[in-house]
Amino acid sequence: MNAEDGKRLLDGAVLLTFAALISKVLSIGYRIPYQNITGDIGYYIYQQVYPFYGIAFILAMYGFPSVISKLVSERASKGDPAGARHVLAVAFWLLASLGILSFLILYFMAPVIARFVGDPQLVSAYRMISFPFLFLPFISVLRGMFQAEENMLPTAMSQIAEQCVRVVAIVCLCFYFMYGGYGVYAAGAGAAFGSVAGGAASVLVLLSFLRKRNKQHRKMASIRPAIEKKKIIKQLLFEGFIFSVSSLALIFFQFVDALTIFNQLKASGFSDVEAKMAKGMFDRGQPLLQLGLTVATSLSLVIVPFIVKDIVRDRLLEAAQKAGFALKISFISGLAASVGLFVIIEPTNMMLFKDTNGSSMLAILGITIVFSSVALTAVAVLQAIGKVRLILFIISFGLLVKIFMNTVCMPLFGIEAAAVATVAGFAGMSAFSVLYVNKKLNLFKRYRFYSIRISLSAIGMAIVTFIWKTGIEAVLGSGRMAAAIVALSSVVVAVLTYFSLLFVFRTFTKEELTYFPKVGKLTAILKNK
Repeated sequence: MNAEDGKRLLDGAVLLTFAALISKVLSIGYRIPYQNITGDIGYYIYQQVYPFYGIAFILAMYGFPSVISKLVSERASKGDPAGARHVLAVAFWLLASLGILSFLILYFMAPVIARFVGDPQLVSAYRMISFPFLFLPFISVLRGMFQAEENMLPTAMSQIAEQCVRVVAIVCLCFYFMYGGYGVYAAGAGAAFGSVAGGAASVLVLLSFLRKRNKQHRKMASIRPAIEKKKIIKQLLFEGFIFSVSSLALIFFQFVDALTIFNQLKASGFSDVEAKMAKGMFDRGQPLLQLGLTVATSLSLVIVPFIVKDIVRDRLLEAAQKAGFALKISFISGLAASVGLFVIIEPTNMMLFKDTNGSSMLAILGITIVFSSVALTAVAVLQAIGKVRLILFIISFGLLVKIFMNTVCMPLFGIEAAAVATVAGFAGMSAFSVLYVNKKLNLFKRYRFYSIRISLSAIGMAIVTFIWKTGIEAVLGSGRMAAAIVALSSVVVAVLTYFSLLFVFRTFTKEELTYFPKVGKLTAILKNK
């Protein structure tokens, strides 16, 4: 992989990671007051509804834009701008139809869904969360078009705008409904409305970028004969669904939890209130998982058009190097998040949610991050090289493991079994996906991961962070403010230690170091050695 491609790939990933990080911080930022105000029962209500928003968000953010960017990139690489524009037109009308259909089904089936999950009071929240599907064609097509041009700024800015508006709306409506005496279910419906407002903001930002782009592209090639619409529709539906399924893997796991945990706990003798509170404690782990997956989700967006171009031009060695680099970054970030969260889970839980209830369960759930990071990136590579049926098999396997363990193991071992089931499902997915990427690209012979060096860096980080955490806890004592200081300072210590050890162990090659900004001094040191 040449330095220019490496820098562009990393620049795009860094931009989207920065935007995603802001979004995740905002997401955690509103969940803290939301849970603190509504309690674990209110948080349970939110998480019962959230998977539907998650579907709309991921379809518009990761699923269809990635497929659209792939189809447009393929045609642009072959000198077919008319074909690229035709893809965008067909995609818009197809996704508009799907968005309207999804809205109608969810809106009118809300009572049925609420009864199925065991809580009829969720109807209004389910109906409100159906509206974001109407924004699907606008957000997906515009993001896909800009990503095909390797312009990640519109995607990043629209994501930030969406989350900012959504967070403000959710927090304001939460205060209004709770302090106005309307109750936790009204607050849940208000949170769903925040997603509608956020979607509208995202569309407005993307349209503003489109207006600027059109001014810069007034002179365009004459439209050539339209390519076959059926072929585009088939690719969009099939590949779009498959890639969306891969991006939705975590949401599907949450769906399984929403459908099984509450009912399993009630069957085990829990009262309604006890089961809702236990499910709410389990759901504390979801924002932590999403934050830990920030780098991997960004890489899964960026890597597709780069690898597609190499495959089209029959440059398999460069495709393997780019895939290897993306998987390496995902493993580095995911392992750090899993290990770091395991070490500091108790002060983190106290800082965010006022107590340490369920900390052991959340520590287990955090292990998911490393496996899901690798799986998400590997699946994106498989999608880029056209192995879409394989993706469906891999996701289905992970879900079957999750469903089996939730239904069979929870009655025996309690709610902790649901956390173990999530880890096991994603571990299987990551193993299958990486092995198949290696089979198709001969990855392990064409790229060195230095996984042992990365693991040693993570172990060193864990030891140093644990020593720091233990020492500062002895000085500060207990309490929420003390826990916040312990957790945040431990994150700083962990990051500094981890990256220092990665450099000491020479985890990155000299060429890879040139992909990062301002590494001239580092490469000079390596050369002198």
